[in-house]
Amino acid sequence: MIIALDLDGVVTDIHKAIIGSLNLEKSASDEEIGKALMTPEGSPLVNHIFEGESFWKGLLPIPDSWFAVNNWAYKLNNIHFVTARRSPASIGCIESWLDMWDIPFDQFHVVDMMKKLDVLKEIEADLFIDDNVFEVNIVLKDGSISAIALRHSYNAAVLETHQHIPFEDLLSKVKL
Repeated sequence: MIIALDLDGVVTDIHKAIIGSLNLEKSASDEEIGKALMTPEGSPLVNHIFEGESFWKGLLPIPDSWFAVNNWAYKLNNIHFVTARRSPASIGCIESWLDMWDIPFDQFHVVDMMKKLDVLKEIEADLFIDDNVFEVNIVLKDGSISAIALRHSYNAAVLETHQHIPFEDLLSKVKL
């Protein structure tokens, strides 16, 4: 089975990192963080912290997600990360960050936001997991790949009409 996952908000705890970075300056609402993570234009309040390499290198993995990815790889599934990171600093840290946290993967792919479906079809993904509800909706509308949105406080308002699961249910709901 080929499992494709977004990186930030699925494996990295980007929400906590954004809150931590902005607490040094000013606070951001979940709506503002959602805009930063789920729209191509991002958020002026948040975008500037994405430019620094130290932000990306300092991200922590989400423990349940780390465990799920390792479990799936142990069961000989192919793991692909499909991310819409924008800044050169963020893209340059992907492989070293995955290696530093011993997160197994076969390949990672950097694509424009709202363009993940093309890569998912190219790699013949069986399952796609993302925190961006809009990306998941594109995949579900296509109908050729199973897709799940992971629930966070910043995407909860738009999840009411989408299939979603909380992190703690990731392994129990996604049987491979």
